[in-house]
Amino acid sequence: MKERVSFASLTKYGLLLGIVLVIISLIKMMIPDEVPKIVPYIFTLLRIAAYIFLVYLVVKKAVEAIYFNKYKVGKGILVGLYAGLIAGFAMFFYTYLDVLYIRPEYYDMIANQQLLMFHELYGDDIERYHEMVRTMYHPLMIAFGSFFSTLLGSGIVSLFIAPFFKKQALEMTAPAEDQEESQEN
Repeated sequence: MKERVSFASLTKYGLLLGIVLVIISLIKMMIPDEVPKIVPYIFTLLRIAAYIFLVYLVVKKAVEAIYFNKYKVGKGILVGLYAGLIAGFAMFFYTYLDVLYIRPEYYDMIANQQLLMFHELYGDDIERYHEMVRTMYHPLMIAFGSFFSTLLGSGIVSLFIAPFFKKQALEMTAPAEDQEESQEN
């Protein structure tokens, strides 16, 4: 019989996902602005591939550890969300440090561009827009956005991956049930 999956092993995959996402973000940050416009898209594809591969691994690990006849798609989705939760915490801390210490001037530049855009679109009520932009670009708001986008990304990937393991679980359960029936006879 298989053992139940431990939260420690699922947490490792979540941390791995978080570390991979942070590394991809750090590499993307170090690339100069003069590179071809396709480069940011390549990093987006790398992020998506990391989500798919690592959420696939964590759901597979859970399916192998859970008794196959008890596997439900919802369990697979929850496992993927748990990995995303752990990765989300890693991205939260990275993003918070990024906004406060690593690249504060980058976020100030983006906030100022946003403020200029609001001024051009809506006129002279600059104080109101200044307060709104400062709230949107507060370090905690940006970090929470990073956390929730990581959680949402792993949830979406889990929604697509978890159902595929139901078929695998049924296929692996069927031979075991046949062997039990033949042993009883």
